[in-house]
Amino acid sequence: MAIYAEKYTLGLYKSSTNAWSLVPGVEALEDTVHCKDEFYVVNCQGNIFACDVTPPSHVMKLVVPYPQEYYYDSNCKKYIVESPGELLLVIRV
Repeated sequence: MAIYAEKYTLGLYKSSTNAWSLVPGVEALEDTVHCKDEFYVVNCQGNIFACDVTPPSHVMKLVVPYPQEYYYDSNCKKYIVESPGELLLVIRV
């Protein structure tokens, strides 16, 4: 799994087909992580999505919206970090 191209979309490599495929649904991604048998991504707005990579379709589902009570700056880089089985959103200011 990789974030690529101008729109920072998600790509998934399948060794069985020796090819990359686009995972539609969300753009402007900043980071991805694998945790508890699922892939998660964070977009530039701080929303966290779970990515179902099972064939035949790939589905992105919003699992944690960015809390509106916190300050938002689109220039800050966002990361998803796994910490003993939990996911943390880290924002570099």
